[in-house]
Amino acid sequence: SAKKFRPAADAAAEAAAAKAAAKADLEAKLAAAKAQAEAMKREIAEQTQAAHRRKEAAAKESLARAELERKEAALAKAERARASDALLSGFAGARKRAGAGTHLGNAFHSTEVGEALVEAPELTAEELDRIAVRRVMAAGSDWAVLDLAVNAQAKWVRQAYRDLARRLHPDKCKAPGAKDAFQKLSRAYQNISANL
Repeated sequence: SAKKFRPAADAAAEAAAAKAAAKADLEAKLAAAKAQAEAMKREIAEQTQAAHRRKEAAAKESLARAELERKEAALAKAERARASDALLSGFAGARKRAGAGTHLGNAFHSTEVGEALVEAPELTAEELDRIAVRRVMAAGSDWAVLDLAVNAQAKWVRQAYRDLARRLHPDKCKAPGAKDAFQKLSRAYQNISANL
């Protein structure tokens, strides 16, 4: 009679073992799914943070570009005012020497011109770097890259190259496009120096 109950006990034990194995397998799958879901959540959070950082960097870059353009416009205005003041002071001097309209001689020196000269903004080194990078990348010829007249003397070519190389070197200049500008400068210098 003991033999009759053993197979039933073995079958029950096997069923319990199969049930336990299925439960363990299901728990392992659930744990793997939870781990995968957590990894996906972390990845999504990291991508969201990276997108946020890129957006902030783009906004910061846009503000810096707008500020640089504003300063460049103010410098151009101050330069025009300086040129106008020089021209008008020349007229005033000529009028004074000729004795014509001497009581109006000072009218040529308006206060606006003097104020424009005082209000000229100071550019930071980073802004000067950005301007240099933009100018080099926009240059149409090797001579324009070095900002020299065609067939300038070798010493001026060398000096212009050294000054720009110091400003645009990728280790020192963090402006966008500095590496490309430095490479364009190097190629321009090689082309020009080969023909000197």
